[in-house]
Amino acid sequence: MGVKVRERTMGALVILLVCLISTAALADESYLCIGEHATGFGYDNTNKSWSAARFKANKWIVKRSTNPQFKWIVFEFGEKISEDFPITCQQDFYPNGDLFSDPGGVQFRMNKNTLRFLMVNPIGYWSYGDEKSMYGIEGKFMPSMEIGKCSKI
Repeated sequence: MGVKVRERTMGALVILLVCLISTAALADESYLCIGEHATGFGYDNTNKSWSAARFKANKWIVKRSTNPQFKWIVFEFGEKISEDFPITCQQDFYPNGDLFSDPGGVQFRMNKNTLRFLMVNPIGYWSYGDEKSMYGIEGKFMPSMEIGKCSKI
């Protein structure tokens, strides 16, 4: 009777191990990145001037994209996942662990070995004076930089 119990226990352990390995293999690699410091430049509408400013640090999700044009997307934690306007990365992680978003807007950089990230929003200091333009009204967007650490989830 002891042999049958051991066989059942071993069988259950093997099944459990297979399930755990299968689940890990199927899970998408993703990261939660939590900002520690955020700084930049704020615009004072009253004085029509720019000055150094501190910003609220954010939490970001980095996950594989379902859109075949991109390898990875980055979006704010707690926001609805939208592939219409996320920060996008066309390339996968480089062999040294670096991931870079595509230029043209907000830039996101992360290293999966050090688990650190840097986000730069260069948009906002200049304007074209056209309210229909993304850069239309001075002070509508504030240039900023954020640093922080990531965890694999």
